[in-house]
Amino acid sequence: MTYAEHKAAAVDAGHCTYPGCMEPPGETDLCTKHQADAKKRKARSYARNKAKRKAGKLCMRCGRKRKPGSRWCVACLISYGRMIFRDRDKQRDKDARIEGDGYARERFRGQGKRGPQPKHQLDDQDLEAAVKELQRARAALQYAASEEVQALPRAQRQEAVAKAVALAIYGIRLAAQVPGRHDVQIPDLSVVDED
Repeated sequence: MTYAEHKAAAVDAGHCTYPGCMEPPGETDLCTKHQADAKKRKARSYARNKAKRKAGKLCMRCGRKRKPGSRWCVACLISYGRMIFRDRDKQRDKDARIEGDGYARERFRGQGKRGPQPKHQLDDQDLEAAVKELQRARAALQYAASEEVQALPRAQRQEAVAKAVALAIYGIRLAAQVPGRHDVQIPDLSVVDED
């Protein structure tokens, strides 16, 4: 019996999925004893990985080779918005972090009434968020093209560009919600007429 079959049979029978355990499951598919054991194993594994990454001077998030002078690799710096530009105003950056606490919190808080927001308000918020993400993508692409990143190995340069492009795709997806909300079909932009 494979592990997947054993787990499915244990879940169907209402037992812990740990092999040989017949206790009822707790909050997960495991009983409380085996859930606590799994939590301890995960914590030990996390501590072991963290120590290996720190000793090997690897990225603390993903384990790849980190950028010199940083705890993270270039791809993680871009993904988590931690790019450092030497000519930026630090106070302006700090004020920006304090002011905005994320798209989801801005979208659903501060409404004067209950219920869904009007479509025009959602459109405005989605387009504003899309512009912010596209600006982040532009900054990330500029960072990926900087001399500092270009001095890194090719694999890290490619990861940096891929992460920056992912930010641009996210911005495009936010903007694409507007026509969908109004039942407007988005034309396929990948097809080019050859007239």
